[in-house]
Amino acid sequence: MDKRLDNIVVVGGGSAGWMTALLVKARLPLSNITVIESQELGILGAGEGTTPMFVNFLTYADISISTLISRCNATFKNALKFTNWNGDNTYYYHNFSPTVSQANSLTSFHNQRNFGKYNTFYGTNLLSKTSSEELDFVSILNEKNKVGQVEPNAMFGNQWNQYKQTAMYGVHFDAVLLANTLKEIGVERGIAVIEGKVTEVISSNNGDITGLLLDNDQKVNLDFVFDCSGFHRLLIGNHFKKDWVSLSEHLKCDSALPFFVPISEDIPPYTECIAMKYGWIWKIPLQNRFGCGYVFDSSFISEKEAAKELEEYLGYTPEYPRKNKGSFKFNAGYYSETWVNNCIAVGLSSSFVEPLEATSIGVTLLNLATALSNPWRLANGSDTDRKIYNTQFSKLMDEIGAFIYMHYMTQRSDTNFWLQFKDKNLAPERLKELLVLAETHVLDIFDIDRNWDAFNYSSFMEVGLGTRLVDTDRLKEMAVFNDPTFEIQHDYLSFVNQLNVVANDCVYHNDLLKNLGGLK
Repeated sequence: MDKRLDNIVVVGGGSAGWMTALLVKARLPLSNITVIESQELGILGAGEGTTPMFVNFLTYADISISTLISRCNATFKNALKFTNWNGDNTYYYHNFSPTVSQANSLTSFHNQRNFGKYNTFYGTNLLSKTSSEELDFVSILNEKNKVGQVEPNAMFGNQWNQYKQTAMYGVHFDAVLLANTLKEIGVERGIAVIEGKVTEVISSNNGDITGLLLDNDQKVNLDFVFDCSGFHRLLIGNHFKKDWVSLSEHLKCDSALPFFVPISEDIPPYTECIAMKYGWIWKIPLQNRFGCGYVFDSSFISEKEAAKELEEYLGYTPEYPRKNKGSFKFNAGYYSETWVNNCIAVGLSSSFVEPLEATSIGVTLLNLATALSNPWRLANGSDTDRKIYNTQFSKLMDEIGAFIYMHYMTQRSDTNFWLQFKDKNLAPERLKELLVLAETHVLDIFDIDRNWDAFNYSSFMEVGLGTRLVDTDRLKEMAVFNDPTFEIQHDYLSFVNQLNVVANDCVYHNDLLKNLGGLK
């Protein structure tokens, strides 16, 4: 007889826990959903950045972007800006892609690449000796402090659904405020909340978890459970004791020291990643402050030395939100199995690569989308179902780890931290395959998109050009070879003109925040 999913429990609140609870409630509205959380354990985070997948979550969970703007100090995120990663004070953007279907006047790379023009456009840009930002719509927006929304006609007001979207976007938010907001929405929708800490796991003979005992002696029965306990990893790690696959052989940063600094008058629509001597700083703009953190390799510097370096960089002592706890340690990697019996680990419980590229929430939502795609399989999954799920998850994490490693393969060589990334033979196997191909030709869409799931070709190209791993001389040669009649060069000029026309119509970031109830 088929099993039922009458009682589903989420262990852990925070962003991951409440996103999980809301998505499960939306997918299984007749099930009883309970979140077990502990205020004592608290929430980790000094401001969070997301990818466009989080916007998809908001849509599916029926939560308006205006709610986050007005209640979570949220801002828009067009991209990541990488500053001084080559040691010469230059920068580059890794942008989210334009949504051309919603901006008919904008022709994107995603159309151009289907006609073999993708690399040729890059080469033409290099031949024209203009900035690479000229070629990317979102980079133009970033430089103008704009977001990819065209403001509605004034006579209709400023409701969000009347803006015309021209580019994909993520958001930044205060992690504590977001968790509280999602909790309030969840409670309104009938999700139960229990305050307490899990002290004992009750299992059946086949290993399924049937109940949880809490520190207040309460017993919670369940049919399925999501482990969203963060770095505590109460179920997947402490109970099931699954193997941890470490990525620390390649990703050397293992510590992060959070801090806050004052927000600028014009709030940037991107996360800035600033290279330091032994790691990098994330700088996430919220409406009331920048949430920041120095991610560093503790084998080179101590927490005290990291604080000294960042204070010298800033020119003052910032606010440290974890005054009594200081930095937090992490081991880049993931669990080899995140779906075990009737338990799936989600968020930091399942994995953590590092803060770069804001992959944690994206991975959470990808996992939930897969798990909830077929509720019957969730309730009655076989060993084969779980094996396929876990294999796909491992592949995803290996790809993310390899892509992030690529960011460190820069021209910077001022410290031993940066020198260790110079040898291409030490790269992760997943990335090494691409580096070998790149020795013979400029990588194209067929090398990336047919083999990689986590990031697409445009992501590799933007980071590759930014770190200077891409052979630009070969790109120029390709442009000349592919464009003997100069037809594509004409298309290039038309393309650049279209980018600027649409960008001029887009709204300034600060104005959009105000229009949606922010910056009060």
